[in-house]
Amino acid sequence: MGRWRSLYRRIKTMKWFSPGSFVLCAATFAVVYLVLHLLGWRASTSIFCGTLPEGRNAQVLQSFQAVMYVLFHMATVVVAPILVLAAGVFEMVVIRARRSAAPGDEDERV
Repeated sequence: MGRWRSLYRRIKTMKWFSPGSFVLCAATFAVVYLVLHLLGWRASTSIFCGTLPEGRNAQVLQSFQAVMYVLFHMATVVVAPILVLAAGVFEMVVIRARRSAAPGDEDERV
């Protein structure tokens, strides 16, 4: 339980425009997509091909499930890798900025 508590504290104190938050968003997309896939919402995407269930309530529910599944699929496949790459580049920029701001490094800069 202490591990989850420390993770919660780190997330709570994290700045939102940081490499850690980018990775956290990518992981959130992946976890939600995995949950939707395990719930079987992939089968609901047949509504895009014109296969409609009987009844208005079933159509609305299946439409919602299909749209949410496709949105999180695209977020996981397209947006999450971009966020992970951006987090890596952002972290390298931050490390380089810290090194260049260190005292006594003025002679080494060209």
